[in-house]
Amino acid sequence: MQNKNINVEIRIKPSLESSLEVNSNSLQVGTKKYFFNKVHITTTQKQIFEGSVVPLLEKFLKGENCTILAYGQTGSGKTYTMGIEDDTLNNLDLIDSCSKGIVPRSLEYLFNKDCKISCSFIEIYNEEVIDLLSSHKIPLSLRESKGDVIIAGVTEKEVYNLEEVTNLLRQGCQERTTKSTNMNSQSSRSHAIFTLTNFNFNKNSSNEISNSKIVVTNNKNSPNVVTNMISYSKISFVDLAGSERLKRTLCTGVRAKESISINSGLLALGNVISSLYLKRSHIPYRDSKLTRILQSCLNTHILMIACISSISKDINETNNTLKYASRASSIEMNIKKNIEVDTSKYEIIKLKKEIQRLSTENQILRERMKKIKSEDVEELIKENRRMKNEIERKKEEGKSEDIAQMIIKHPFVQNLINENERLQKNQDKIKRDGDKINMDKMNGDGDKMNGDKVNGDGDTTNGDKVNDENKIYIYTDENKINTDKNTDYNKINTNKDINTDINTIENKLSWKRIKHVTFDISPPKKKSSLWTPRKERVLMDTVVKDKILGYIPHSMIIYNDHLIFSSYDNLLRVRSPSGEISTLCSDAGIKCLCSDESILYSTRMILKTVDFRTKGMPLYAYRNEISCIMKRGHLIYTGHEDGSLSVLDIRNMSIKSEKIHSGTIFCIEEQNNKIYTCSRDHTIKMIDTTNNNQCKQNYSSNNNNQCNQSYVKSSNIYGNTSSTNNTNTCTNVSSAYLLNPPHFDVVHSLIKYKGDLLSLSRDCSLKRWREGEIVKTVPNAHSSWIKCGVALSDSFVTGSKNGTLRYWDYCEDSVFCVGSFKTGPVNCMVRYKEGAYVGAQNKEITYLISTYK
Repeated sequence: MQNKNINVEIRIKPSLESSLEVNSNSLQVGTKKYFFNKVHITTTQKQIFEGSVVPLLEKFLKGENCTILAYGQTGSGKTYTMGIEDDTLNNLDLIDSCSKGIVPRSLEYLFNKDCKISCSFIEIYNEEVIDLLSSHKIPLSLRESKGDVIIAGVTEKEVYNLEEVTNLLRQGCQERTTKSTNMNSQSSRSHAIFTLTNFNFNKNSSNEISNSKIVVTNNKNSPNVVTNMISYSKISFVDLAGSERLKRTLCTGVRAKESISINSGLLALGNVISSLYLKRSHIPYRDSKLTRILQSCLNTHILMIACISSISKDINETNNTLKYASRASSIEMNIKKNIEVDTSKYEIIKLKKEIQRLSTENQILRERMKKIKSEDVEELIKENRRMKNEIERKKEEGKSEDIAQMIIKHPFVQNLINENERLQKNQDKIKRDGDKINMDKMNGDGDKMNGDKVNGDGDTTNGDKVNDENKIYIYTDENKINTDKNTDYNKINTNKDINTDINTIENKLSWKRIKHVTFDISPPKKKSSLWTPRKERVLMDTVVKDKILGYIPHSMIIYNDHLIFSSYDNLLRVRSPSGEISTLCSDAGIKCLCSDESILYSTRMILKTVDFRTKGMPLYAYRNEISCIMKRGHLIYTGHEDGSLSVLDIRNMSIKSEKIHSGTIFCIEEQNNKIYTCSRDHTIKMIDTTNNNQCKQNYSSNNNNQCNQSYVKSSNIYGNTSSTNNTNTCTNVSSAYLLNPPHFDVVHSLIKYKGDLLSLSRDCSLKRWREGEIVKTVPNAHSSWIKCGVALSDSFVTGSKNGTLRYWDYCEDSVFCVGSFKTGPVNCMVRYKEGAYVGAQNKEITYLISTYK
């Protein structure tokens, strides 16, 4: 056991202005002076690694535990120093070796040695421990065993070569939570810990004495034989999330909750450092999960790299970082050497880890089974409800039949039926009597009517007297008879002679047919159906017409039927229609491309032009790094990393610039005299240029009194400074209109298609806009980030990070997918004739043509 202070080094983020007085091992902020082991001002990544990290790696290989920790405010360069940025890891083979951070260099160094290594990668997000190497994002629990804190269920994978461990590191960094804030466009929202474990196998014989601890077996037959020994050591690379103030980051909602969690963890770590510095009896390790995990890392060889900013507006955060770093440098730690263990004990440890892994997997499977069972129960409940509804419907149908039978058997209905039958019989009887009277008249037998008399009460009968209760009154629509007893009825006058003219009797007896009453007890039939015919699905066939292998492009354009593309090797290449590829020019940091009468490209802050006859010529130097370019006529629009939009008039090199976004502008598009921009801050903004026609007329007449707009000074590459009130650039950049609703993540690209604008975002969605108003949102257009897109003649295509291409078209106000194709991770796209060139991360440029089936 040995006592040693924490090695604390300061790294200052370079900037043009500095409010610090710096020496090789000290720096002064105001009146306060701090002393540290080293202060890095212009030190490169390689120098930091060789001077500070390599000694720790040697101790790690000898069996001692080590910790490398990056601490500081947000945006101070912690993740860059550690070298675990997503973009850096994806292009390790292409980036400059000077840009590699501590972790990639450490992996290269270790795998040049003969060692057996396993790794784990976790993050602490909102006080939850997440395993970045596992596909199950279930929070892990912390447990203590013999004074050490153990992360239960963490994935620890054995690695055998550099490529394997780099892929695991890249996988974990892609899963790590990063978002954009007002102070940092790609801010880490969690604390990350990447741990390597080294196992050393030592064989000791009975006559050899090792300096390390020896464990003798209890075998009675061979008491002097020492068994195989295994020593293990760990090194942890800790990338802490940056401390930040809500007042400066302007975070709200989920971002604000993340900021509170980050600051709480860092505050707990600061309290632990203060308690160790003051040598208090109680150290508050349990205040945060971050301090609980780092508790086992503090009794090791520690290298703490405190990253600070020298800008005057960050002086408060810088002072706090230096105060904690100064206290940490005064802490004396008790460094313990690892005890070598027997191979049998090592096997027991491995079996315990295997049991722990299997128990975690069992827990995950149990939760999955519960979920499946719940889904099955929901299906059974739905089926039960459907059967109940069917039973109720059958019951209703049975009830309707019963009701019909009850209606028929009802006494009132039976009386109506009987009355109807009786009336029908009387009608038939009266008709027969009338026929008989006609026959008697024809036979001259008119003086008698079969010896019968006509009843004085009403109806003619066969000599029988009709009682009052048997009278029948027949109702018709034409002649309604009152049923009162005082009503006068048509009667045959019995006072006259019986030999009355038969025609008179027939005229007085007028009979009308009774209308039958019917009841319809069948259920009503449906007159219309609500069924809607399904739309026919339209699909496209995609054919690969051409392939270019061996290049990873990050931007492409078409110029005079030639394909121009830039790649990560800082070369601008041209491919002729015949297939020949040649180098157009070479320049450091070629990023954006634009074509018109000539080819425009950017190298960080400088805008250059090139064609087939000349190499790259500088055109203008901006104050901020260029992120996108668009040229319309004599105006060149450029978006910048700080969210500003610049408009350059190439006729007299006058410029206007305005910050319209809080993050990097990724794309500029023009449609219907409106300029649209999309940014890292999740928003899309529109600038209407129709109000600037008067400015253009004033320019042609050299009347500079009508355009009074504010311009910023910006020196060009020849040393000239544009006028602050130059009226030649008439686009009113300051009048930017925000399109609502915004996306949930970074907006990468904009597309014009059939008069509408489409925005493609990292949140896997696309939005359709018309004149600044939202028309349609497709929330899950892809299963991964949408990187770029391009409009074709009868469709538009979008490409995502996982290599999926999807073809889309409109149906009125809707957007629907008409085809898909699988390629490598998409970087950029450009249209050429009826198809599109697609540049992918797998070193392929593919020319695709799609047609409807």
